[in-house]
Amino acid sequence: MRFLVCSPDQNRSLKFLQATSSLAPDAVTLDFFQSLESFCERLRKPVSPNTVAVIVAGDAEDLRNLLPKNDFLWNLRIIVVLPDESRETLTLARTLRPRYIASGKSDFSDVAAVLVKMAGRRKGFGNRRKKTILGESGRQNRSRQA
Repeated sequence: MRFLVCSPDQNRSLKFLQATSSLAPDAVTLDFFQSLESFCERLRKPVSPNTVAVIVAGDAEDLRNLLPKNDFLWNLRIIVVLPDESRETLTLARTLRPRYIASGKSDFSDVAAVLVKMAGRRKGFGNRRKKTILGESGRQNRSRQA
């Protein structure tokens, strides 16, 4: 899974990196972009269906500048971290159709939890999923861990 992280603010980038350091490094690739221009340039290239864009906006203007590039974000799962909690900023963030919107006061632990879930892993539970086994008659015989 690949995460494209756009964060013009270095301090917030470091906080994000610390919060997401628990993700499995062999299964996850983090690409950091410190400018909207380089982020948008990367979006022009093909991306896999397992790509998630994380936009850590420095201000409402960053979100406004992404609106014309909305076509490049169409097939991506998006997480937006707001710079503030104003109504205008929230409205701009919603136009990007994000899966999750985090508060500007976030310590990124909530964002890391959402990324783990998007990656198909649950902390403490591993990749095991409960599976129901049906008998020949179609009735449930038992449940077991797969």
